[in-house]
Amino acid sequence: MTDSSNPFSRREFLGVGAAALLAGCASPVPGTSSQLSGYRMRATLTYNDTLSGSYYYFLLINNRQTSSPNVNGPIPVGGPLSGTNYGNGFATGYVPGTSGFTDFVLYGQQLPIGQPQNNTALYHVINESTADIGNANYFDFRDIRQSGTVLSTSDPINSGNPVSGAQLVFEIDLGQLVVDPSTNLPFTSVSALKSGVEQMTWLQLNAISTNILPRDPQTAVNKQYDSMGNDNITQNYFLPVPVFLNGTFQTGSYPSTPSTEVTGDVQPPGSPQDPKLDLVSWNIELFVV
Repeated sequence: MTDSSNPFSRREFLGVGAAALLAGCASPVPGTSSQLSGYRMRATLTYNDTLSGSYYYFLLINNRQTSSPNVNGPIPVGGPLSGTNYGNGFATGYVPGTSGFTDFVLYGQQLPIGQPQNNTALYHVINESTADIGNANYFDFRDIRQSGTVLSTSDPINSGNPVSGAQLVFEIDLGQLVVDPSTNLPFTSVSALKSGVEQMTWLQLNAISTNILPRDPQTAVNKQYDSMGNDNITQNYFLPVPVFLNGTFQTGSYPSTPSTEVTGDVQPPGSPQDPKLDLVSWNIELFVV
């Protein structure tokens, strides 16, 4: 299924791109009357072929108040091991028995709930908190809610262009990842929202694409998937992004780690590769508007 190594340490992360990142230290996060923080994240995910309307394209986000960004994060779910199941069918936590993510953006034409924008929606996992709790084995689409619409998004399936059809681009406000712990709903106060964003430390991210979300515990299916990094080496890579720095984080920034993307690493190996699932590059940008 997956191996147990994630060699991406915080020291290595800060060392390889320190000059570029420290040049853009974050300004104070402004609050706005629209219940947005003004602190944005833009993701650009590029695949090896035009995206399929019958597939699922996730950006998993783990929003925890942590000083140890490597401790846990989202990783893809492959085929079930003996005595286990597929869980939610798409992702689990690097630490066994945890969900590994608090929020996710999902693109596709088979979204579970909510009102999508250009086939894209942002979801929050209900009852997740800043503590790393939750059990992925029991995660269900009934345990999510739509947490607003993405601020902007492309629609590659309907683009009609082979270049833009292979690239998903969307933008969210980090305030959309913050909830009132007493209600598990968005803050009604802009000042509380701003305070919640300012308490963010790291986000652990992973882009996961899959052709199916299997739920039958033991029945083997033709599930294929890809995620950030070279999945032929490990499927346990996730990207730690420091919220306290503005900057751009992209494929190849850390060539000594599994973050380097390769063509043809759709899993499982040995089966015909579906290029519509094959993530070939990613770009994550943090900025203040």
